[in-house]
Amino acid sequence: MDLKKLKEKNELVPEVVTVTRTVEVKIWKLDLSDDIDNDLLKEHILEYKENNPESFTSNIQAWHTPYRTHFLTGIFDQFLQVVNKKINSIIPTDPFYHYEVDEIWAAIYEKNGYAKPHIHTPYPYAFVYYVDASPNSSPIVFEKKYIINPKPAMLVIFSGDAWHHVPKMNVDEKRIIMAGNILWVPEDLVRIKLDSDKI
Repeated sequence: MDLKKLKEKNELVPEVVTVTRTVEVKIWKLDLSDDIDNDLLKEHILEYKENNPESFTSNIQAWHTPYRTHFLTGIFDQFLQVVNKKINSIIPTDPFYHYEVDEIWAAIYEKNGYAKPHIHTPYPYAFVYYVDASPNSSPIVFEKKYIINPKPAMLVIFSGDAWHHVPKMNVDEKRIIMAGNILWVPEDLVRIKLDSDKI
């Protein structure tokens, strides 16, 4: 049936519509040098890579761990606790829910490593933490124009729907990060879990 007959029958006709949207991108930058032992965290990541040399596959064109690495090892538990505490201290919330890291991974960018443009939806927020990076390391670029140059011990939290990428590394150095996705959790679910733990 052609489009004319479809219109005559008042049926839905497929249309392609181009919409330009204005996106509000929320970004927080924090210095965690007093909260995290970066040397120890770097040691843990390098050791994990040595024991698990095969990289996970994603938009990150560099070695990285699976998205839920915290379920595979406990070596990042202390880091996770710090990040969970920080995100709930700065992202607006209310008594009915709180934020919690749901996915976490480590990545090591070396020369020619990069990350393709991507977003983190349906997660409301995501983060990247710089374990090791030099002034020559590739930045993270949001919405093709907002650039953040990495610094060791810097935590960057951002809106999950913000498009971002990492340009190709042009230097023979390591850019080591921890990254993850943040989920909001209703307090009722937390109480249910606490009650079930008592049974």
